[in-house]
Amino acid sequence: LMGPISRENYLNAKFESECYDDKYIESNLTTDILDFQKTVKMHVSQKEKAVSKILHKLKEIMDSFAIGGTLQLFGSYGCNLYLPWSDLDVVIVPGISNQSLPSNIQLLRKISLKLKATSNIISVCLEEDYIFPFIRFQTNEIYENFGVRLSIKDQSHNGLGVLEFMKGCLITYPILLPLNLVIKNLLKKLNYLYEKVRLNQIILFREA
Repeated sequence: LMGPISRENYLNAKFESECYDDKYIESNLTTDILDFQKTVKMHVSQKEKAVSKILHKLKEIMDSFAIGGTLQLFGSYGCNLYLPWSDLDVVIVPGISNQSLPSNIQLLRKISLKLKATSNIISVCLEEDYIFPFIRFQTNEIYENFGVRLSIKDQSHNGLGVLEFMKGCLITYPILLPLNLVIKNLLKKLNYLYEKVRLNQIILFREA
């Protein structure tokens, strides 16, 4: 009604009145959004059990190559923003003493071959043409039909850094949790690519 509003004016206007702070918005989220959040929690409980099984299997493979270090989740499962259809993002963080290990891409090639020979994994693909290479593999119903992306931490890998940023935003702005779940589900239903869903998620955090 007032005509176009610039982004700068919008951001300033957002904080002109205390009635529009985060607590006010959170208390006025519709029942549908809050019900959706509860429904998501109910449907992902079984998926969470499969996550533990997948991490255990990956740890066995790590041990077989004497990689050492740890496995860490990032992405949706790392910051509690996952939906029933969300993929699992896992990064290998090598130990400090593992300087004699082969390069990341060589190690991923070896892990990829091992995964192809592993039961309950139906497809494996090594993606090398990205900022950091990763293995994409698909599990069967024993592991809840998970899509998994496995990478190795190095200087170009920003997954854990983004994870800490997201966690900080969720602590500061709790309303981002239900809002992100709804937006991600909406974009999925509109057949947007998953990369666009992730991009929108990061944009929403930055707007906070």
